[in-house]
Amino acid sequence: MKRVGVIGRGRIAGPVIEAIRNNGDWQLAGVLARNPSREFELQADAFFDRDYDLIIEAAGPEALHEHAIRALAMADLWTVSGSVLADDGFRQAVERAGTQSGHRLRLLSGSMAGLDGVAAQAAGGASRLEIINQRPGLGKQAGTVFSGSLRDAAGLYPDEVNAAVAVALAGPGINTTTMTLVDPGPGGEHRLMLKGDGGFATLDVDILIRPLSLGHLHPVAASIIAALKDATRPIRIG
Repeated sequence: MKRVGVIGRGRIAGPVIEAIRNNGDWQLAGVLARNPSREFELQADAFFDRDYDLIIEAAGPEALHEHAIRALAMADLWTVSGSVLADDGFRQAVERAGTQSGHRLRLLSGSMAGLDGVAAQAAGGASRLEIINQRPGLGKQAGTVFSGSLRDAAGLYPDEVNAAVAVALAGPGINTTTMTLVDPGPGGEHRLMLKGDGGFATLDVDILIRPLSLGHLHPVAASIIAALKDATRPIRIG
């Protein structure tokens, strides 16, 4: 049974924590929380004083920036907070930490589909990637909130481009990826779209995300739980 630590306890981390507690292949060894209230929740020093086979960061970009180096010194680290990896200096520091410890940072896809296709495109010579995030409430009013380079978007809207950075790093890279953020207005649809061109194919992905108010599992939490299930399967697909 592998020991897992979770950084965070919010709307993404909560379902992941419960999935680990209900899975016989994993043992919840600790949860890093700013204000611990349950027996398995710990503040940072106590959390990092325990042993882990895997640490999952599910608290957001600031948490990854704060804890990634310390976590990688102890165990493999999974995250969905890709936006901070658009910072070349931080990403290089993470790479050095992983090289020194022998542990790896795995950037999960979050709610974005198509990473395998984007990676294959890049191997085949793909040169361009365009990503659009459309979500009600993203701006102060309906319309385009941002349109430009993904690197600039990561600095301005880090919580909105985590999946986009994961796609870009899987594919042609940060510098050849553009990002558009759109607020469709109240009652509008939440969509994630990516278009890739080059190599052997054109890739066009359009994801419609149902409102969480309908009781659905948060798509980012679902991606982490799916990765946990995949890690224990005797046959791995993808």
